[in-house]
Amino acid sequence: MFLQGEEEMKEIRVIPVGDRVVIRPIEIEEKSVGGIIIPEMAKEKPSIGVIVSKGKGVDPISFEPCIGQMVVYNKFASTEINTGKEKLLTTASENVISILVEVEDEEA
Repeated sequence: MFLQGEEEMKEIRVIPVGDRVVIRPIEIEEKSVGGIIIPEMAKEKPSIGVIVSKGKGVDPISFEPCIGQMVVYNKFASTEINTGKEKLLTTASENVISILVEVEDEEA
């Protein structure tokens, strides 16, 4: 987010307040079965992202995701923030539904 003052534009960092978290949504390219790329306007908002920061009111005992972890969140309960460099979302920690973890192949 940039603020324009008399001198120059300054970059602003997003710091969540209370029990809010900031999520960087992950854009997933979608194709139809026939291989046709679906236009951006026809897609729903992404519901997978990475935790960027957490507010001080987030309960560390009941809220498990750490900064940098990939999560699934409620796409209808978030607010979009454009920082000028990227688009972020802020939402209450209770709207984070699950953590996504890579599964390593186990050799049989």
